[in-house]
Amino acid sequence: MISYLCIDFKPIQRLEKICIMEFNEIQSSTRNLITAYDKDYLSIHDKKITENVLIYPETISLILDIKTIHDINELTIQKAINFNPEIILFGFNSPNLFLSANQIKIFHDHNIAVESMNLMSACRTFNILLSEQRKVIFFAFLNL
Repeated sequence: MISYLCIDFKPIQRLEKICIMEFNEIQSSTRNLITAYDKDYLSIHDKKITENVLIYPETISLILDIKTIHDINELTIQKAINFNPEIILFGFNSPNLFLSANQIKIFHDHNIAVESMNLMSACRTFNILLSEQRKVIFFAFLNL
């Protein structure tokens, strides 16, 4: 258990109040929480992944047909749309990769929120959304 200590001071530097917030480690044998990550891999349930993957809350699927960001189209994301997620995250290992307006429109046409960010930020965001029981899908592009 990790605890965070928050102390509020008055201008005269007297201790006014102390509050303690507890953070519990999230553990699940069925949910795909990302337990470790770096630029060239991520780990889920102690399984090291080094390829592009589509991560659902409870399953993982390799993405072998996407070689560039331009390969992301309605056909390649239909499996994700069929899951009916609230939000889809895109994590890119390369800097300055973003989805185009046309690609984002595909998701908006299905009332799905979409976010693109660097891979490490996306890993953290995925875990947070998953722990909140949100219907989230994560496209993790380690080799794009």
